[in-house]
Parts: sequence; C-alpha cells; structure tokens
Amino acid sequence: MNIAVVTSDRDYYFRPDTSLNREAQNFYLPDGVSQLRLTPCIYSKLIKGGKSIGAKFATRYVDSFGFGLLFDDIAALQGEATSMDQSTVITYETLPLQELSSATFQININSQSLTFDDFNEQLIINAITLVSKKCTLRASDLIVCCRDESFAIAAGDIISFSNHSIKIL
Repeated sequence: MNIAVVTSDRDYYFRPDTSLNREAQNFYLPDGVSQLRLTPCIYSKLIKGGKSIGAKFATRYVDSFGFGLLFDDIAALQGEATSMDQSTVITYETLPLQELSSATFQININSQSLTFDDFNEQLIINAITLVSKKCTLRASDLIVCCRDESFAIAAGDIISFSNHSIKIL
C-alpha cells in the first residue's frame, strides 16, 4: 500500500506503510525528537488502480473520505520526518465523498479546539490527478491531502478527534 501525501502547494511525497496508525493509538516520540508538527488532513482510499487519471474520471476511483493527522519532527528534514512509525493517524470512520463539502473536522489539542470545514471534492480529484501523472496507483492506496496549517505539539499533549484520543508520550 502506498500513502501519497499531497501538500497544499501541490507537491507530493510518499510515506511508508509503517507510518500508518489506523487505530489512533498513543504516539511515542522517537529518541531525539522533542517536538512534533501536527498537520490536519483528509484522506481517501482508492477502490481501483490506474495511471494518468484525468480529473473527469477521478471520482470513479474513490467513494469515501476520512479525516486524519500527520506527525512530523519539527527539527528534521522532510524526508526524515515522514518516516516515523505510527505518524500517519487515520481512522476507519469514513463518509461518502459527496458529503465532503459539508463535512466538519474538529481537533482538540489539550483544551484548544480547532475546526476545519472548508473542504471540497476537488481536493481529492486534484490529488489523484497529480499523483497518477507519474505514479501508478493501486486499489487500497491512500491519497492524503494536507491542510495549510500545522501546529506544534510535544510530549504530554493530548489530541482528540473523531471520537479518538491520542496522547503524545
């Protein structure tokens, strides 16, 4: 399974499947990491594979979406930061793709509440089109679309979203 992460400036990179944290379990800071960058995201799991998928056909490759979080070491280079185990947090709760424009994603970092509600189907369509130009996508690959905003978190912080709670240890 590939995890293609598309940034807000239309760059993309891949995370290894060992970075996946499907059950939103506690996150243990690796040695030498003292602070993380938390980036909210939406994701969609492909239901069939393809290459050079045009925007007109992209919705045929996905049928649902979910919310997630990406953890990266603030002090590391991007390639190093994205390879931490369990640093791509997604849940199994998904919604039909048609509901994306009315969806709201709420995250609580300790007692600070953050709400994101400006999503649309075009984010997923553009991401599929961008990544599939140069890479063959397979069924069950994840397309992750990052938000512009990121937040600093550290050991002891508690992050809650979608009925899950993650403690940074």
